[in-house]
Amino acid sequence: MALQTMAKPGLRGHSRVYVDPSTNSTYYKAGIEVWIASPVKYNDYKQWGVTSEKYYVNSYVFQDWFTVLSVGSDDTGTYLELDHDLRFDVYANSIADGSPVMDNTIAYAKVMPIDEPVTNVGIENIYLTQPMSDLSVDAAVHNYGNMAPEKAMHGIVLRYAKDSWIRNIRTYMTGSHPIATEAARNIQIQDNYFDGAWNKGKGGNGYLRGSRVWDSLYFNNTLRNVRHFTFQWCAMGNVAIMNNMTNDFNLHGGYEGYNLVELNFISVPYSHRSGSCDANCGGEGGSSEGGTWWPIYWSTGEKASKWSGSTGPQNVFYRNYMLKAPTSNADFVEYRPYFARDGSLSDRIWQFGWNRGSERGDYFQHLTHNELVLQGVGVLVDWQDNEQFDYSISPGAGVNGRRTDEYTSLFLRDVTAAPSGITTFNEIAGFAYCRGKKVPKVVGYYMSSAETFICAPTPIESIDYTAFTHVLFAFASVGSDGTISVTSSEAAQIDRVVALKQKDSDLKVYLAVGGWGLGVDATNIRTVATSGSFRTKLANSAATLCNRQVPTSMIHL
Repeated sequence: MALQTMAKPGLRGHSRVYVDPSTNSTYYKAGIEVWIASPVKYNDYKQWGVTSEKYYVNSYVFQDWFTVLSVGSDDTGTYLELDHDLRFDVYANSIADGSPVMDNTIAYAKVMPIDEPVTNVGIENIYLTQPMSDLSVDAAVHNYGNMAPEKAMHGIVLRYAKDSWIRNIRTYMTGSHPIATEAARNIQIQDNYFDGAWNKGKGGNGYLRGSRVWDSLYFNNTLRNVRHFTFQWCAMGNVAIMNNMTNDFNLHGGYEGYNLVELNFISVPYSHRSGSCDANCGGEGGSSEGGTWWPIYWSTGEKASKWSGSTGPQNVFYRNYMLKAPTSNADFVEYRPYFARDGSLSDRIWQFGWNRGSERGDYFQHLTHNELVLQGVGVLVDWQDNEQFDYSISPGAGVNGRRTDEYTSLFLRDVTAAPSGITTFNEIAGFAYCRGKKVPKVVGYYMSSAETFICAPTPIESIDYTAFTHVLFAFASVGSDGTISVTSSEAAQIDRVVALKQKDSDLKVYLAVGGWGLGVDATNIRTVATSGSFRTKLANSAATLCNRQVPTSMIHL
């Protein structure tokens, strides 16, 4: 339990949390994993625009997973130093901010060890399906009900899992979620194909479900005939990149925040709607409803509070290609104001749930749009039928669109040098909208021993100089007096690398110094770093190599 003698035993942006002395301190030691959960409060529901107090219930909306670096104490009490900053304030309990009691009960913040989480487990190269001979696959397409709720089995569930992955999996007609997380950290979901689920209706079924997932990567997945791709239940620090889907990207509630959604292809037909349902239907409000899901869903109001509360801070959308068929039999249209085919919005960074007092912003702000303000209504209480408003312009609020960026990817900074044809995946590279204006640097190392490898020797002349902007020759050595040197044979190799510049004058050739040799034994470089004369010799010998012996562009240490 978190310390109860202070209102906030943990502060957002800080990496320390105080624990209550009533807790058995032997649980806490450096290296353990802990789950920290702060209870939702009455005032949170008020802020989220929840009007009916029957939805004001105690739950642990604010959650995160940490590794303890150390345990200490000061005048305040015993504390844990965590491996990353808190992404929310930890309130001691559900009334610590002055909120009234809910459910006649006070909920207390938790600091709980995670005992023996699943670690370093990968699931790869398998096919999963759940045959149901009495049901029709065709009848399940764009059917957002539950066709066999008693058989709603998930494909793969990651629960209390860390440093694990799912790669090159194909699912076909699973009972419910093809993949789901329930407390997972540093997970990689990559290169998978998820096709169909028998149950996509009431109770929350048929998602690619990122629930209570932190600091994880969803990359190069294809989604067909599922209900949503969700981040929910305080999912934070995740990246969804280069996915191709015919469903919405759904911020499903529970204060999920600080997630990046970029370079995804999202094309949503009109029939992707809760009203497309035969039995056991369920909209975001718990029953079948009107409207149709657009490429982005943002949770708010009583619908969200039925299960987990409002969407949280700074969920970032960048360079996503987003289309929607707004009515039956209509053509697909671009999802304005957050996407335009002509590229006019391509470099805009959309930060949802974030104030725009500055370009970067600095705190959570609930969404509202111009018409609500003019009507005297406070915050947005329902995303349905409000999907196309521009929340980034005054008097609306809650989306910061003031920042732009020239690079193709905020996460990778640029994708051009990535392996496995990422730059052509799912047609993304074909859309000028998705390409940044900044010319990328594509850097490759060439090791001096590469020509003599027993397995696949690589001569210098085989370097594809058209694929790289920079080639780093590895490695020169550093003497104990600071002298940088190469052998005569390495100097001859460098001359051959530099000769590639005759074919491409823009190619930059660097000489890399040290490499992993310095990592194994840093004695020489440590000696050089602490001596003025040796540092001078280091610089002079580097200049000599660049200007005389080997005409490289630069030394890379």
